[in-house]
Amino acid sequence: MASSPPVVTTRSHSAESTLRGSFSGSSAGHLTTAAATKVVRSVNEQSPLLKGRRRTIELGEVFRNKTHYWRWEDSVQTSSSLSTVCNLVVDLSPAGLLPLPICLKDTGLVPALLLAIGFAAACVWTMSLVGRTMVLTGKQTYASMWAEVIGPRTQWFPLLVLVAVTFGCSLGYLCLFADMMKSMLPLEVVPQWTSPRIWVLAIIMPPMLPLCMQKDLSALSVISGPAGLATLYALSVVVFRALDGSYAEGGRYHRGDAVQPFSHDRLFHMSPKSLQLVNALAIGYLCHYNACKYYRELRGTTPRKFTHVVGAGVGMTSVSFITVMVFGFSTFGSDVKDVILSSYASDDGFANVARVSLSAAILGSLPLMFTGLRESVVELLKLCCDPERQREFDRTVVQDMLSFALLCALVLVAMACNNVWSVLNIVGAVCGSTTIYVLPCLLYAESVRRFLGVEGNRLELAAVYGMLAVGVVLGILGLYVSFVF
Repeated sequence: MASSPPVVTTRSHSAESTLRGSFSGSSAGHLTTAAATKVVRSVNEQSPLLKGRRRTIELGEVFRNKTHYWRWEDSVQTSSSLSTVCNLVVDLSPAGLLPLPICLKDTGLVPALLLAIGFAAACVWTMSLVGRTMVLTGKQTYASMWAEVIGPRTQWFPLLVLVAVTFGCSLGYLCLFADMMKSMLPLEVVPQWTSPRIWVLAIIMPPMLPLCMQKDLSALSVISGPAGLATLYALSVVVFRALDGSYAEGGRYHRGDAVQPFSHDRLFHMSPKSLQLVNALAIGYLCHYNACKYYRELRGTTPRKFTHVVGAGVGMTSVSFITVMVFGFSTFGSDVKDVILSSYASDDGFANVARVSLSAAILGSLPLMFTGLRESVVELLKLCCDPERQREFDRTVVQDMLSFALLCALVLVAMACNNVWSVLNIVGAVCGSTTIYVLPCLLYAESVRRFLGVEGNRLELAAVYGMLAVGVVLGILGLYVSFVF
């Protein structure tokens, strides 16, 4: 039986006309949820008789289209401030804090703290620049902003950068998770001809797939809460073990020489190897691949509110970074390992639970980055197609198939490569610095020049171009660290 058309059960002829006209005027029969809300509001405004009475509006076609198609317009102002803060913290913290303690081997405590605070402030500022650029240009994605202020012929460039950095960092997350969890896998269930790492990655793929298919960040806030608590537990273990003396001389888990982490003559110490901390912090505050998505999905978003919300998330992340950096290094001193949780004894029960919990938190942050990867790939594919075929990439089934293909590619590369860190360091240094510092500053500066004019904004533009130059320098230094250290 053919489905009935949308019906408005009301005595108001004008209200019915409004609803039917909205359906007929929608492009290709596609009406977003936001548009549907406006239609219903218009119907109610035109028909006072509806107030206080039950009326049925069959909007099946609207929501059927939402089921079969998804565009970024379907996910506008859907996330609360709390959900956004939770997503930001989980987006940054779990993987970003692990390599920080070892960087204090060649950097004093005072410059390390100053660097952590400085990079946090830079992260908040550049994220706010993205929101302000969206307001100035009226565009909602990096590619459309680039096309507006720089030119449509090169709008593939920001998308290519975003694809590279999100794919590389997602791969790093999977490798880090597998390396942390492979020791937990019972050896008797692992065939001798294979590696525990392969089995770990194969086991996690089925539960990760539905999470990676989510389109809305507000839906992922459900896992951000538990992931944040898991990260908090791992931080608590780092602090607890630093204070209880278990790894100090005479302690239950002590090994090697006595630990002297912060001597007075090294509080202000800096060396060429301090660039490792600079690189770790520069990439640790990377969440800008989702900056446009965070802004447009925040309820009641304005540049000011967005800056406050980002400041809250980055501030909490900075506390976790500084905590694990200081207490982790104070526990082990120069004996600290590349990944802080690998420094703890294998029979330390608290540390083992921390390894599992932080591994789960890393998996919880992966879908957040994966959404940035998928949306950038979709936009890039649209640029390669004729305009009449671009709508095919808005189909939900196509995006889900693309998510499956991308996740399979990530898992297969992680299985095949035993050491991907050198490549990831290069990608992170170049594309990460471009995403955090170069793109936001360049787009904002060009937007100001075009829409506001240089006069009266010279000081701000000088600061923006200065940050852009810092981003270029950080990218070069990151390459140097990747090849030399």
